[in-house]
Amino acid sequence: MKTFLSITFILVSLISIGQQKEYEKGIELYEKGKFNQAIKSLDKALALNRFSPPVLSLRGSCYIRLEKYDLALKDFNAISFLTPDNVLNLYNIGLCHNVMSNYSEGCDSFRLAIEKGLTEEDVTVGMSETMGACFYFCSDLENAETFLKLAIRMGSTDSAMPNDLAWTYTQNGKYKEAIKLFRDAYELEPTRYQNVNNLGYAYYLDDQLEKAESYVLEAKKLNSNNSFIYRNLGLIRMKQENKEEACEFLQKSIELNILVEWGEFYVKDL
Repeated sequence: MKTFLSITFILVSLISIGQQKEYEKGIELYEKGKFNQAIKSLDKALALNRFSPPVLSLRGSCYIRLEKYDLALKDFNAISFLTPDNVLNLYNIGLCHNVMSNYSEGCDSFRLAIEKGLTEEDVTVGMSETMGACFYFCSDLENAETFLKLAIRMGSTDSAMPNDLAWTYTQNGKYKEAIKLFRDAYELEPTRYQNVNNLGYAYYLDDQLEKAESYVLEAKKLNSNNSFIYRNLGLIRMKQENKEEACEFLQKSIELNILVEWGEFYVKDL
């Protein structure tokens, strides 16, 4: 979350002298992790001038740390009204929407930040991860690929990054590229059943059924109650023309009530 504090420092010249004491106290409390107390000091500063972007930015950062994203969004939106070309503030707006699962609004803010000049040099690993994942959820595969690749290149150790990028490749039919990335995620967290199952599914898409079966069965050992795993086993058995076992696995997927539509779609054709 240091990103938000650095944004505040960029705008420090916009603070009036009368606000400086409370603002500096807010910074000190923020850095100590005393976010509620910091907000009280920042409220006092805003009572002197409620149109102060750096104070609003720091208070928004406090709200982020307290997971009060709706309040943070109000502060960042106010900054956007005052300084509409502030690309890092536009990122903050996108971040708030993203964590509240408002992915479309989040992508709109991220795109606007890019249009107004946000570049790869401006973003941290965490920012790249957030933007890439949000673009992926919005099916903006081009921007998703750009920022997920950037996050990986910058040294992200979050296995969700290669996973998300791999899913963009599966949607574009780039199965071998997806396999490589799913394997990267698997090597980062080999005991995470999702990573193992995803790798197996990618091999299935690439018609490497022996490897697909091996990894999906490995995932089943890690979690025997996941509908995705049974769906994948059913799909593999269908390609192997083993209709009896395919039907059993897909029925199991239906019983787990997670991927009912997937299971019913395939079972009706068996």
